[in-house]
Amino acid sequence: MESDSPSIGFVRKKARQLLKDAGITKSPILLNEVVRFVHSRYGVDVIGASLPEEIDGISIQYNGTNHIGYNQNKHPHRIRFTLAHEIAHVILGHCNPTNSHDSQQSEIDEREADEFAAELLMPKDLIKNDLESGINAKALSEKYWVSEQVFWIRLIKLKLV
Repeated sequence: MESDSPSIGFVRKKARQLLKDAGITKSPILLNEVVRFVHSRYGVDVIGASLPEEIDGISIQYNGTNHIGYNQNKHPHRIRFTLAHEIAHVILGHCNPTNSHDSQQSEIDEREADEFAAELLMPKDLIKNDLESGINAKALSEKYWVSEQVFWIRLIKLKLV
């Protein structure tokens, strides 16, 4: 994507389309289902490994195949977000070796991947329905298998509080 700011609407739409294509319609979003779908549809290999502490995950394209690695020593919430974030890089074409990236574009790619991950793990429509049914944010963070802090950030970004 060539621009000077993330394409938030486009990225959220891509995440919703991935959930729809994978047949996922309720929370919590089970990432093993997403990973299976992404593997079958896009040929993405996902591998957990003991990576250095400062590395949460990585996505690369090698010999025409996309690969995602994640640090299996992290907290489960961190692993979920990392996997969703790295899946975003693949789906959004950030791993394509023909893309030339400068530091500004890399920053945009990272923000887009974060937005995609947030929409994938905490879809706006599902959150709105849950909030309307009277479930509080702490209980919803547990339901969506994310930290309470991440859930509050999502609510604020979506202007739902």
